[in-house]
Amino acid sequence: MRLLESAFSLLLAASLAASFAILLLLLIRKPLNNRFGPGIVPVLWLLVLVKLLVPLAPESPVSLYNLLPQAVQENGIAYSGYGGRDAAPEPVRGPAASPLRNEEGSAAATSAGPSRTEEAQSPVSDTSPRPDAGDSDRDGQGRLLTIASLVWLGGLLALSAGYLFAALRFRKRIIASRKAVDAEILAILEACKARLGIKTDIPVYETSLLRSPCAYGLTKPGIYLPEDIVAIADSAQLAHILLHELTHLKRKDLLANFLWTLAVMLHWYNPLAWLAVKRMKADQEVACDARTLEALDEREASSYGMTLLMLSRLFAGNASIKANLAHFLANDNDMKRRITMIAKFKKGSYKLSAVAIVLIASFGAVMLTTATVAKTDANSHAAEAEEQNASSFRIVRLIDSFKWFNRLDRALDFANFDFKVPDYAPEGFRLENVDLNTYFTQAEQADLIEAASMTFVSRYGTDDEQIFEAVAAIGNGSLQEHGLLKGTPNTGRPEVDAQSFRQEAMTIGPIHGTLFTKTKTDNAKSFV
Repeated sequence: MRLLESAFSLLLAASLAASFAILLLLLIRKPLNNRFGPGIVPVLWLLVLVKLLVPLAPESPVSLYNLLPQAVQENGIAYSGYGGRDAAPEPVRGPAASPLRNEEGSAAATSAGPSRTEEAQSPVSDTSPRPDAGDSDRDGQGRLLTIASLVWLGGLLALSAGYLFAALRFRKRIIASRKAVDAEILAILEACKARLGIKTDIPVYETSLLRSPCAYGLTKPGIYLPEDIVAIADSAQLAHILLHELTHLKRKDLLANFLWTLAVMLHWYNPLAWLAVKRMKADQEVACDARTLEALDEREASSYGMTLLMLSRLFAGNASIKANLAHFLANDNDMKRRITMIAKFKKGSYKLSAVAIVLIASFGAVMLTTATVAKTDANSHAAEAEEQNASSFRIVRLIDSFKWFNRLDRALDFANFDFKVPDYAPEGFRLENVDLNTYFTQAEQADLIEAASMTFVSRYGTDDEQIFEAVAAIGNGSLQEHGLLKGTPNTGRPEVDAQSFRQEAMTIGPIHGTLFTKTKTDNAKSFV
């Protein structure tokens, strides 16, 4: 489950980042087509595709996301940045140096059940805990993430099943297609392949079950021609059709369409992803027309446009996009744009100029990277040391001050101070997770502390599951000031604290301390 939640979190962050790229490209695609020709926009769509399919990205000072608010920038969630209760617990290893008091900071062991002073070997009792508000918030967020991940997985499986059904149904429709043996069609095919420099064998099939010519097949591509079109088209029109479909294959449009289908299924909840694939296919057809016209004589542009118009009036392209096809015909909304481009076409307009290549590289630099994470003075030295460590792997988190680990050694790699598990722990308790966080309430972070909270669990998953928490901290503030010690008085009003809290001396092994018990609500306890 944790793997599913982490995958969904990463894809959700990638979807948010890609949405900005999609909106930007939708705004500039028309001016770019007018200025640089139809070949540039499909390349930019490929960069958006990379953004959708690759959730992790390097930081860059030129990233567009540096201009966004900090809350939007910090949209990556590391695999180890979230943990559920199903994380594998780690056994407590002891004895070790106690975190209860050290030279760099202070610590406290916290429990949520009753304890007796005569139980000298146990810092916690045998009763069920009651989580504080912070734990409840984290549990609520965890449940929400779990539900969202399951909904996303359900949608992904449903779309995958629909795509597979459509592909199998289409394959069943074309399986009865017969291979073209007409000498004229084969001669035109070879001439078109020679114009495009294609040397691989690409068969042509005739079928009565399609209304539009199309190319189909990732590993063994072929061109499928409706029998009606073969019957009425002359040699020039057949050449236009075959050249267009061969151009789709040469441009690897079938592979691009398949990857876009995968991206849409992964990001099915994002309406901009669906809009992007629709606009991409329209731009793809215009670019394919331009590349086809490059292979034809410039004087044939008008006749190519007439072929497109004639066939669009006679036949409607109704094959499913889920079958991953590349059509010759288009819908009425895109036909006008294609005809306009053909009428204005000039030889060489498909090729990318040096300025266009620089623009593509710039778009990739600002869209395929993520914002540079600002480092505070308090942790800049540690962050630099972490970056120099070959074993570390920095990922920007949604809340970068909070880190969750299910192993002590991993937590120590990312912590800014040393801490260890307590010397004394009840028998049967195992380390479940370690949280690293920072707290401050005063101006200029005058009371800043960095805390490591170690959660131990006994009889995990049963009705009498028990938890206790050991907290270690370093900084100018204190755990009590920030309300991190359950049961300790922190109101600053002795008359209230005397009624709400009970304190008594307690010794655990060689450690002398004070046991605080909150008496009016949940009977929470802290030993400090």
